[in-house]
Amino acid sequence: MVRIGKVKLHYAWVVLFAACMLNIASRADHGSFGVFVEPLVELFGWSRGEISIAYSVAFIVGLPAVVIMGWLGGFLFDVSGDYTWSIAAAILTTCLGIPLALALPRHKRPPVAGSKAVIKPAPVAG
Repeated sequence: MVRIGKVKLHYAWVVLFAACMLNIASRADHGSFGVFVEPLVELFGWSRGEISIAYSVAFIVGLPAVVIMGWLGGFLFDVSGDYTWSIAAAILTTCLGIPLALALPRHKRPPVAGSKAVIKPAPVAG
C-alpha cells in the first residue's frame, strides 16, 4: 500500500497511473507528426511524400521490433537479472547516442521572427 496524504492506495493504482501517462505521451508523439512535416520540408528540402514514407517505414519496422525486444528483454532479464541489463543498456545508449548526435549535420537556421535575436533597422522614409 502507498500512502498519499490520508489516502491508502494499492501500488497497482500507481503503476496503472504511470502506464496511462506514458501511453498519453506516446500518443502525443505519434499524433503530432503532422505538425513537423512543413518544417522538415523547409529544412531538408524533401517532399511531403518522402517524409511520410520515412515515418511509415519507421512505424512498420518498429512494430515487430517492439514485440521482439519485449520478448528478448524479458528473457535476458529473467536469466541474468535486471541490474546487469539496465547498466548495459545505459552504457550502450551513451556510447552510441553521443557519437550519432555529434555526427548529425549542422544546419544554419534563420533566426525566428519575433525573437530577440532578430533586430531589423526601421525603414527610412525618403
